[in-house]
Amino acid sequence: MLTPDQIRTKLKGYPEPVVEACLEFERTRDPSALNDFVLGVLDFYTNDQSGRDPSEPLPSESPADNLEVDSVTVAEVVFLLEGLIGIEIDDENLRNLRTREDLRRFVTETARSIPAR
Repeated sequence: MLTPDQIRTKLKGYPEPVVEACLEFERTRDPSALNDFVLGVLDFYTNDQSGRDPSEPLPSESPADNLEVDSVTVAEVVFLLEGLIGIEIDDENLRNLRTREDLRRFVTETARSIPAR
């Protein structure tokens, strides 16, 4: 369990709504709080202001390309999510994530198994 100060430190530089969404999840363990957090983290890394439908598949076979980030960024995002939320995203699951929406759905569904506080 991370304190609010630890979460704020790990998310320094992220938009406040992203930080607040993570804090809300930490307080409530309500997976729906992760919707804005996951998509906000990806938007932060991609600077995506396009308004594109996050469930729309992209043509590439690479998870990094599908999520619109390079492989180093995918690793950073995965480590961030694992460290803040307390879930694990193994390579097999990562390969199956074709879109931003897939990642959001996987994280929120996985978070449902985390006990409430």
